Amino acid sequence: MSMDTRKTGLALSIRQPWADQVMSGKKVEEYRSQPTNVRGRIYVYASLTPDIRDAAHMPRGVIIGEVTLHGCREDGDRYAWLLSDPVRWPEPRKPAQRANPVWFRPWGEQSLL
Repeated sequence: MSMDTRKTGLALSIRQPWADQVMSGKKVEEYRSQPTNVRGRIYVYASLTPDIRDAAHMPRGVIIGEVTLHGCREDGDRYAWLLSDPVRWPEPRKPAQRANPVWFRPWGEQSLL
């Protein structure tokens, strides 16, 4: 799949170690309770709270890269958000805006969600 170059300006909060697995290409679906219509390049924010204790040494509270969100499908009582083309940034970057649990605009742009 070719990389979608549309920039959404949105960051998706994902707990560690899952955020790192998205960046490595091992995790290509992010499961959520709601569907999404967002498509294009999004930032991956490694949330401050890790999902498991073993992830405490991984970067948290920073944007660690970008990924293409190219689809969403229903999977029982949850939704699989389909991810591809991850690009890990050489240096994680702390967002200028406070992160939200799902979507936020990390560089201070007016939120659309």
